[in-house]
Amino acid sequence: MDNMKHDGLPVKGHRLRGALTAAERGVAAAEKGLAAAEKGVAIAAAGVAKADGRKRRWDEHKRARREEFVEAALAAIRREGPGIGMEAIAGELEVSKTVLYRHFTDKSDLIGAVLTRIAATVLLPALIAELKVEREDVDQARAVIRAYVESVASEPELYAFVFAHNNEVGDTDEIVATTERMVAEALASLIGGRLRAMRMDSGGAEVWAYGIIGMVQLATHWWVDHRTMSTDALVDYLTMLAWGGLDGVLRAGGSPAAFARGDDREPALRLLGGIAVAAAPGHEQPTEAIPHE
Repeated sequence: MDNMKHDGLPVKGHRLRGALTAAERGVAAAEKGLAAAEKGVAIAAAGVAKADGRKRRWDEHKRARREEFVEAALAAIRREGPGIGMEAIAGELEVSKTVLYRHFTDKSDLIGAVLTRIAATVLLPALIAELKVEREDVDQARAVIRAYVESVASEPELYAFVFAHNNEVGDTDEIVATTERMVAEALASLIGGRLRAMRMDSGGAEVWAYGIIGMVQLATHWWVDHRTMSTDALVDYLTMLAWGGLDGVLRAGGSPAAFARGDDREPALRLLGGIAVAAAPGHEQPTEAIPHE
């Protein structure tokens, strides 16, 4: 009877039942733990979603505040001029520089945001819009040049700020160079497309586009500082030079070789080389320059 318990089951049977009972308790505990884990995962997921929602709201708030600071900076630059400091820009919204730099990594980041806004809202829109309009050639040249000159004339302080701080935007591309490239590429596409449509040599399209943009930009930059003539006069003189060059391109069919032969140039006139001679009939001009106002 040593191998029997009082209930008549063998000792091994009791041990087996005990093991099964323990296993059942373990399974129950595991199921309870699994349920708790699943609940924990659900709570954590809800927390992550809530955190993601908070992050999105914070990011949106930061973007909105950055926009406010940029607008404030533009207002301050218009009022105080291109030499304005960060303290004055921060003061426009009555905040400290510390608060200002919570929304910008550094001074370079703020200046870059301001320059980008100026390019996107002042310099580029009018130019790109004029390039898309269908006109006679000389009228198109005048319209695009006027759009740039008038954009600069309407916002001289912002324009001066761009050139005063263009090199302070860290590792990013200079805003002026980026803006010039965008306009030059659009102009090159227009010139090249027209030349190809006429079966002419379009190889110089980019060169001519960048040349025109550089000429207009540099002359306007000089004019902003000196104002020796009216806006209309500046536009007229720039149009004369720009269209004179493009007309020469057309006459030569876009070919440097044809241009070099000079078949259609007036041999009696001299501007840059040789000795000045009397004007050919039909080209006479007053001997004393008359200011164009």
